[in-house]
Amino acid sequence: MTEETRNLIIATISTVFIFVGWHYYYEAPKQEKLRTVIEKEENNRFSIEKNITDNKKNIFNLDTFNVDDNINNPADSLLTRDDLLQGDSRVRFTTSFVNGSLRLRGAFFDDLVLTRYQDTLDEDSSSVVLLSPYNSEKPYFFHFGWVSSNKSLSLPGINSIWSNISLDNDSINIKWENNSGLTFYRSIKDIGEYLFQITQEVLNESDNTIRLYPYSLILRYDPLINDDLMSYQGPLGYFNEKLHEESYKDLQEKKLVSYKTSGGWFGITDKYWFTAIIPNQNVKTTVSFKHGYDSTKELNNYQIDTVGEYQSLDPGERLKITTHIFVGAKVISLLDKYEQELELSNFDRATDFGWFHFLAKPAFYVLKFFNELLGNFGLALLLLTVIVKVLFFPIANKSYRSMAALKILAPEIEKIKGKFSDDKLKMQQEIMELYKRHKVNPASGCLPMLLQLPIFFSIYKVLMVSIEMRQAPFYGWISDLSVPDPLNIFTFFGLLEWSHPSFLNVGLWPLLMGVTMLAQQRLNPPPSDPVQEKVFLLMPLVFVFIFARFPAGLVIYWTWSNVLSVIQQWFIMRNNKN
Repeated sequence: MTEETRNLIIATISTVFIFVGWHYYYEAPKQEKLRTVIEKEENNRFSIEKNITDNKKNIFNLDTFNVDDNINNPADSLLTRDDLLQGDSRVRFTTSFVNGSLRLRGAFFDDLVLTRYQDTLDEDSSSVVLLSPYNSEKPYFFHFGWVSSNKSLSLPGINSIWSNISLDNDSINIKWENNSGLTFYRSIKDIGEYLFQITQEVLNESDNTIRLYPYSLILRYDPLINDDLMSYQGPLGYFNEKLHEESYKDLQEKKLVSYKTSGGWFGITDKYWFTAIIPNQNVKTTVSFKHGYDSTKELNNYQIDTVGEYQSLDPGERLKITTHIFVGAKVISLLDKYEQELELSNFDRATDFGWFHFLAKPAFYVLKFFNELLGNFGLALLLLTVIVKVLFFPIANKSYRSMAALKILAPEIEKIKGKFSDDKLKMQQEIMELYKRHKVNPASGCLPMLLQLPIFFSIYKVLMVSIEMRQAPFYGWISDLSVPDPLNIFTFFGLLEWSHPSFLNVGLWPLLMGVTMLAQQRLNPPPSDPVQEKVFLLMPLVFVFIFARFPAGLVIYWTWSNVLSVIQQWFIMRNNKN
């Protein structure tokens, strides 16, 4: 391997890992604490018009259309979530995956708990709360309804009291009458894991023909804004054959972004949780992404709303529209399943596998299969590493043979450098002739390393963003492969308590990885440049501190990969000596 090639490898790998390390040690902690302070506006708004000039004191409001916009605040101060749920008239439901309720005042879908997921690994940990009512600490809810350009038409609004018609095993059925000949029916039906079907019907028993526009919205207050460069979190949607990511930060600047589309899906994604509106895929829709500021709560809020085409309803007629919503955990197999069933495009893009999506998603399914086979994602990761090594064996074998030959030729190369120290061109020519005579390719050593970088990042993304890896245990002290190794060698694994900087939180697995890097380095030909040699010796130590912030699963993968490489390289070099 020439010095130029070696320098290129050092520069490439060091740049990548220093960048990622900087992000984890400096930028990510800073972003967790930092919230962008923006100029206070009036309250959050809801409109299908791009230019909104009248921001009234309500959750959402329409200037062009008629909607009940007098919000009912139970108290000036925020109530606890439990108090709000107990104080409201609600229809409660339970499925195999969630507990929730629908508020009859306004027909808000604003209460959902994911019963199969806990906040932490503690035995007494609470289940993950996804949706919360308005006036709770951090409201997050769905709302559905109708709007009209007829200002005198009485429509159900956010304070309308709906009647509970029935509650069966998988469906809530409610209705509201405007006392002017219109009856509104709504059904919320559980049709799958975290998938609900919202059916809205209107019966016109008046003497007039009416026109109505159906709408759906998601409103979220004060999400944790973490500008994680490795995982997108925020408003997004796939429509018009493109993935749109309208980040919280962007919306604070733009305030409102609107699109017209047919079909698609629109939602808000967290690292593991996801809410989405899925309209009829054959109906034209206007979708808007919005930012507002609630001066009462002093909180930012973000809204995604859809408005469908108008529906004309003659006297005596009844109309019906159906919308689906997803609200739950981003289980990859579920997203793929619903993509097929609902004829969606790229529903799996709610999970941010990044640039190497085409590698990361297959890697996930391979890991999932191996986990089902072995009963442990950690063992699945080790087996996947072996498979990767087998696939790259011919290339790696050739590379290691070249490196072994280079190590043998090192004394002769040093002689040439000493002989032609004043003539760099002649020196390079003589070295290249030496390579040709011994049929050695100095550039072959970098190819396996460069080819494995996309696989490395793909596995990294799988560990970082897939819900299946969340709280997945390995053995010993690794109870969660998706978070850093919890042990700390600088506190003697918890035996010594002392106040230390966060960068000294180095677990045992990162240390083992550094040892395997050093062992592999010892098998390679030494650099001819003394400064470069010192840099190489320092790199394992630097990587130990960088990888200490990485998911434990990734560190285990890299360590095991190094061990396999050392074994393979050792055998090749031993055979070459013989």
